[in-house]
Amino acid sequence: MSQPDRRPYWTDCLAPYAHPSWGAGLADVATSVVPYLAFCVLMYLLLPVSPLLTLALAIPACGFLVRTFCVFHDCSHGSLLPSRRANAYVGALAGLLVLAPFRRWRHDHAVHHA
Repeated sequence: MSQPDRRPYWTDCLAPYAHPSWGAGLADVATSVVPYLAFCVLMYLLLPVSPLLTLALAIPACGFLVRTFCVFHDCSHGSLLPSRRANAYVGALAGLLVLAPFRRWRHDHAVHHA
């Protein structure tokens, strides 16, 4: 008699997402970092026209900043892209945007997980 499978049901559901992918990683960058930068430029251009509109645009910009931090975090774990070097470059770029030094944060965060 065989033992029943005791793994949670979601283990199989999440299996396709357990490995870094160029397509998914670059899509995350394109839908997080790029819109955040676009909102920043738009807010800069609209500030002389309407400070209230600029403030209103800051709300969705904050959402994309959080997504940019998620990209930064995934790069620190080496789980966004298949290449360690690409994770370091994208992580350093995202670190500039979230105001966190990538290499230092990656080290401190790894200690946090240890």
